[in-house]
Amino acid sequence: MNQIILNWIPVICIGGLLVMVAGIFGAYFFFTARSEAKSEARVRTYTPAHAVIARVEDAGMFLNNEPMANVTLLVTPTDRPFFLAMLSRAFSPFDLRSLVAGGAAQVRFDPNNTGKVVIESLGDSGTVVSEENKQLASMLGQLESYTQLRKSGVEAKGNIRTFTNLNIRVDDASWVFHIKFDVTTAAGENFQAETVMAIDDDSIHKLQPGREMIVKYDPSNKTRAILIHAIGS
Repeated sequence: MNQIILNWIPVICIGGLLVMVAGIFGAYFFFTARSEAKSEARVRTYTPAHAVIARVEDAGMFLNNEPMANVTLLVTPTDRPFFLAMLSRAFSPFDLRSLVAGGAAQVRFDPNNTGKVVIESLGDSGTVVSEENKQLASMLGQLESYTQLRKSGVEAKGNIRTFTNLNIRVDDASWVFHIKFDVTTAAGENFQAETVMAIDDDSIHKLQPGREMIVKYDPSNKTRAILIHAIGS
């Protein structure tokens, strides 16, 4: 009898271990499914809107064997100013064909926090993107490259000529402006440049036509430049 019991001990231990593992995996999938259901229910309360893809960048990673991309969107709701949204997510090979700058997207956003945006579908879906919005998206897609000029650009003095609010919000804290200005290099060369920048609400009053600025420009393409700070500020 004792020998029979001893023979069954490994079987009982293995069976108990399998039951425990099954319970852990079952609990994991249960809570994961419930979390996903809650997330989907929350997204359904978001406001639907059209969007234009402004910039697409390979994130250099994969999720569930699907490539991830960093996407900048110009969201164009009908009841508030347009705004920029940035997100990173995995895309199927089918979706990647429609994930191009200037392309259309259908999104939903949290009306209380426009930083929370999800893409519902890509492609025209019957939506025609206006040439004006395509041009806006193209300009906004350059924001990151303009920002890089802070590190790589050549410093010079500038004077603001025009300062146009594009009526586009970023992170509910900034407006996007299209700015044209005159540049004078250290060698005395003069030329005109322009940029697109997100300006914090508290800094807008510092950047008005006629204001002298420190700028940085791209020596290989002098029309590309960025404002660094107002002289005397």
